[in-house]
Order: sequence, then structure tokens, then C-alpha cells
Amino acid sequence: MWTLQLGRTLESAESSASMMLDAISAQLSKVSNQYRDVARVGRYREVHLYDRFAKLSGSTHKRLDEILEENHPEMSWALMCATLFQRPLYVGKAINFRSRLRNHFDYKTAFSQKLRDHGASVLDCAVILCPLTREGMYEDDDSLDDAESPVHQNDKVENEDNTEEEYVPPGRESQDRLIRLAESVVIRACHPVFNDRMD
Repeated sequence: MWTLQLGRTLESAESSASMMLDAISAQLSKVSNQYRDVARVGRYREVHLYDRFAKLSGSTHKRLDEILEENHPEMSWALMCATLFQRPLYVGKAINFRSRLRNHFDYKTAFSQKLRDHGASVLDCAVILCPLTREGMYEDDDSLDDAESPVHQNDKVENEDNTEEEYVPPGRESQDRLIRLAESVVIRACHPVFNDRMD
């Protein structure tokens, strides 16, 4: 799961509360104010639905002023909460997380290209990883990197966002089905900003 990394805005706190709130607003605005859907109403009219970022209030500004004046040692905790619990930008799955991450950083995925189109980059993001097993989090299997069967090499399959489906090594089909199920349910529960497909 990818979200906007808001922790870096803490650097702006050295200037003022206003500078920090402007930095947070600038980050969140990168992925708002865009069409969510378009529908025709009657013969001559269209309705356009937008996401709008609700600006932070004066009371939030006052609260932040007081926190900065106190030099609160746990200031970063608030930004960590906002990073973890915001509406996701993108929800995806991977059998080989390292390879998938590399594709995002190389802008070879629809998600990373959309980020760039909106003036953001993968470096503006945080990745929330939920491994299927404890071992999966630390797995460093070189055999999975760029691993392709002869059939897969000659028969690339593209999914609905025009990116190649991940190669699933023999013996991992059951694991892939379980991860795909989790991905489908999470997408429907979280309404991520940049997922074009739900399955």
C-alpha cells in the first residue's frame, strides 16, 4: 500500500506553523483536484466528480503553534499517523516485492507514471508492507528476480492497467491467489486514489 509520506514536512516546522501547514497542504493537494468520474446527464450536460482536499482549519493552525512552542518531542508521531492512516494512493500485490518496487522506481508502472503526471514521485511516498509470512518480509531469493519461464517470455499477459502481470513461479500459485484476494478486498475497502482496476 502506497501513501503520501508526510514526515518530511516536519522540516518546515523549523520556520513556522504556517510553513508546515503549507507543506502538508502542498503534499496532499498533489493528488486531489482531479476528475474522479464523468457522467452524462441528459443530452447536453455532463457531471464531473472531483476529489477536493479540505484545507486545514484555523484551530489546527493554533494547535500546531502551541505544539511548536512547546517543542514537543513526539511531533513526528502525528505525521506518522497521518502517513499510515490516510486514504491510500495505490494498493498492489507482489510475489517478488523487490522486483515490483524496482519497477515503480523506474517508472515502469501505471501507478508511478500517474504520480509523475500529478507532480509527485515515488520518493514522496511511504510504502506500507503486509507480508504473508514473517519469512516473506526478509526473503531475498535471487531466483525470483527476472525469473521467467520460456512460455512466459513468449506470451506476455497485460492486465487492465496495461502493465505486465507478475510472473508467478511454479509452486506459488496458491500464495498468489491468496494475495490477490487480499488485494481485491483492500481496494474495495480503502478506495485508493490511483487504482484503475479492482481485481
